[in-house]
Amino acid sequence: MNFATIIPIPKHGSLQWPRASDLMLRQDEVAVYDSKHSLHVNIQNHRGTQTWKNVDASRYIPLPNTHKYTSVMALQMAASRCRSAMIELIRIHNERAKAHNRELQASQQNADGDDDDDAEKNKEEEEEVALKAELTSIFAAVRATLAREAAEEFQSRAGNRMRLWERR
Repeated sequence: MNFATIIPIPKHGSLQWPRASDLMLRQDEVAVYDSKHSLHVNIQNHRGTQTWKNVDASRYIPLPNTHKYTSVMALQMAASRCRSAMIELIRIHNERAKAHNRELQASQQNADGDDDDDAEKNKEEEEEVALKAELTSIFAAVRATLAREAAEEFQSRAGNRMRLWERR
C-alpha cells in the first residue's frame, strides 16, 4: 500500500481544485464534490476576471438542473457555498489520509518488530482520527442538506413573490 497524499486547500479565487478521483471520499461525497465543483467553476467562468460588482447576473447561464441566479449577490453566495463545501470535503479527505498514513506506518513498524504497546497506541489514535473524519463527513452532509433546503426555500419564496406580484 502507498501513503495517501495530503491535499492543500486551494487559495481564494483559484480554479485549480483537485479532481474528486484524487480524494478519499465515499460515493455520496464524490457526487456532492463534483456537483459543487462544476457549479463553482461555471460561476467563476461567468464572472471571469471582473469584480463581483461588475458581473451581470442576467447573462448567467445556469447548469442543467441548477438554480437560475438572478442577482450578483446570489451568484457570489452560491460560489462561496460551493467553495466552503469543497474545502470541507478536502478536509475530510485529509483526515482520512492522515489516518491511512498512520495505519500504514504502524503496520510497517510492526513488520519491523516494534512493541505491541506502540501498536495499541497507534491503533487508538487511528480510531480517533477515523471517528473525527466520520463526524466531519456527517457535518458536511448536514451542511449540504441545509444549504439545499435553504436554496429550495429561497426558490419557493421567490416563486411566491412572483405570483403575488402577478396578481397585483
